[in-house]
Amino acid sequence: MTKFEPELTKLYFKATDVGTPPTECKDLGQQFQSLISIAHNIAHNIVLPYSERGLKTWEKDNREYLVRQAIKDYHRVLLKLEFELEKVN
Repeated sequence: MTKFEPELTKLYFKATDVGTPPTECKDLGQQFQSLISIAHNIAHNIVLPYSERGLKTWEKDNREYLVRQAIKDYHRVLLKLEFELEKVN
């Protein structure tokens, strides 16, 4: 994740500059933005607990919990995006 995080940050900033979607795709656009945002946050939530500082700060159980929660959040938003994609297909 440490190697992947800088690329995800670039993608995050590119995704925030895609413009306004057509009205019929407004919900899809919002879910896409949410997915990119949560993916960016997940990268930080996975990298930080396992960084040198994070290893000193959090116990193993806490680090694992943070990672599991981050992944759950991502899956939740991904399902919403898939729902919105079905609506426009």
